[in-house]
Amino acid sequence: MTVLSPKRRPLAPVLTATFRPPHVRLSRKITSMKTISSALLLIALFLTLSTQSRSSARQSANVIDQELRNLTRKLDEAFVRKDFATLEYLLSDHYAFLGVSKKEFIAALKSFDTTYEYMKRDIIRVNVYDDIAVVSGLLTQRGRSRGVAAYTSGFSFAEVWARIQGHWQCVSTWIGDVELSSSKKEGIRVGPELQASLVVYFKVGVTDDQMTKFLSDLDFVLTLSHRLIKDEREICNLLRIYPAFQKHERMALTFCEMTAKEDRENITRVIKSSSLVYKVLENIAPVEVRSIDE
Repeated sequence: MTVLSPKRRPLAPVLTATFRPPHVRLSRKITSMKTISSALLLIALFLTLSTQSRSSARQSANVIDQELRNLTRKLDEAFVRKDFATLEYLLSDHYAFLGVSKKEFIAALKSFDTTYEYMKRDIIRVNVYDDIAVVSGLLTQRGRSRGVAAYTSGFSFAEVWARIQGHWQCVSTWIGDVELSSSKKEGIRVGPELQASLVVYFKVGVTDDQMTKFLSDLDFVLTLSHRLIKDEREICNLLRIYPAFQKHERMALTFCEMTAKEDRENITRVIKSSSLVYKVLENIAPVEVRSIDE
C-alpha cells in the first residue's frame, strides 16, 4: 500500500518587497518634506530677489530723474549768470539749440545785450532710454534789454540729454509755443523719441569726418538724380544721435511728406550700399531700438 504524503501548503508570499519598517517610512517622509521645504525656500528667495531687483531699478530711475532735474536747474542758473565755464561743461560738444551749434550759441550769448532775472522750468516729464533722456515741460523767463522794458515770456521746451563717458550732457534744446504742451501733462516728443524714416547705424570705428563725407556723397547723388529736374527736398529732417549705440555711431533721417515712394526706395538703397553703413532700420524711433543685431 502506498502512502501518499500530504500536499504542502504554499508558503506565505514574501512581503519584503512592499513592507517598509516604520523608521524607513519616516525617513522618506522627512526627506520629502526637506525637498518641499527647499523648493519653497528657493521660490521665496527668487521672489525676494525679484522684488529687490524691481525696487533697485525704481530707485535707479528716481536717482537719474532727480539728477537730470538738478542739471537742468544748474543749466538755467548758468544761463542767467552767463557762467560760460558751467555752460561749456554741461553742453555737449555736439550741442545744438534749434539747429544752432554750441560754438555759435555761446558766441551769441556773449554778444547779447540782454540780461535775465530768472529762468524757471515746470518739468512735466523725464523719460530715460538707457544713455539718452528727454526732459520736457514749460519754460518761463524774465529779462530786459537796453532801452526795452522788462518782459516775461513762456515756451514749451524739450531737451535731449546723453550720458557721455559716464556724465550727462545736454545735446539739444527745442522750444515752441506754450500751446504745444499738453494740458494732460504729457509734454512734447522730440528728436530720438520721434519716428524716423531711416535710422542709420555706422560700422564700429567710423569717424565724424567719414560721416560728413557720407552725407556729402548722399547729397551729391540726390543732386545728380533728381534736384536738377525739380528743386524739392527729399529729406526734411536729419538728426545725429548721441551717444553711440552698441559702439555704432548713428543718425536718423525723415523723408519729406511729398517725397515719392520711388525716391524713398532709391535713397534707402544708396544708404544701405555704403561701405560705412552697418545696418539701416526703417520707420522706427531711435529710442525704441533695444538691439541692432537681432
